[in-house]
Order: sequence, then C-alpha cells, then structure tokens
Amino acid sequence: MKKNYGLIAAAAIILFSVYVYVNTLTITSTANAALGPAFMPKLVAVILFILGWLDLLEELKKKKAAAKEESGTEAAGEKTAVAAAAGFRGLLAARVDVFSSILLLCYVFSIKRLGFLIASAIYMLLQMLLLTVNTKRNYILILFMTIVVPGIIYFGFVKIFYPMLPPGILG
Repeated sequence: MKKNYGLIAAAAIILFSVYVYVNTLTITSTANAALGPAFMPKLVAVILFILGWLDLLEELKKKKAAAKEESGTEAAGEKTAVAAAAGFRGLLAARVDVFSSILLLCYVFSIKRLGFLIASAIYMLLQMLLLTVNTKRNYILILFMTIVVPGIIYFGFVKIFYPMLPPGILG
C-alpha cells in the first residue's frame, strides 16, 4: 500500500495553522495601534488554514483519480512516467520541491551580501523558470515581474513600514 504523504502534509499544515492562531490569542498589545501585534500572525494562520484545506481537497482528488487509473492502465502509466522523467527538464519537473528548497536557501544566504533587490530579483527569476519547466513561458512577463515586484516590495517596506532591508552591493 502506497503512503500518501500529500495528505499527511496537508493535515499538518491545517494543524499548524490552528496552533498558530490559538497562540496569537495570547498576544497582548500595550500600544494604541489600529491592528496590533497579533494581526499579522492571525492573518498568516488564516491563510495557511485555507491553503491547507485546499491542498487537502486537491490531494483527495488526486487519490481518487489515481485509484481509478490504477484499476486499468498500470503498465502504460509506468512507461509514461519514465518518458516524462527523461532528461534534465524531467528531473526538474519531478523534483521541483527539492530544487525550490535549494533556491530558497541560496536566496536566504545571499540576501545579506547581494541586498534585497538583487537577491529577490534573481530568486524570483530562477523560481519562475523552475515552476514553468513544463509549460510555455512568457519571458517578457517573467522579466517584468522579477524587476517590478521586488522594487514595489522594497519601496513599500522602506517608505511605508520603515524596517531596514539589506541594501547589499547597491549601498
């Protein structure tokens, strides 16, 4: 019997979001702020909860489709999987999660040296190329997003929220 790690992961996300939300109820604010310090963790917990449920529903659909497919075409499915995994693109498509984790770690370690803008632009470009490995890419949109989105985020944080983001080699 095959283990379905997707269902386990979705359930773990849901449980973690409930844990985070319950813990935010103990956060108190001494300042007269409109949103307070518990707002962002609550928002993240609610978003995680929703995404966890969507992931759980998607995994249940996959499980039902796999059970239906398994009943008739087991040998044909194996040949298709082997053909899809051939080559570097197949390797990327089969292990998007691993390569995304590696990219994220590289981004985290490069943000201080390169700065937020450059590191974010490079990370976004590589991540979008990785996520679109088996689809037709719109390179103009990808380049636009990798330049504009980090710029908007940087401007928003520096001019509106006032935290210091690492400038890196831009000074």
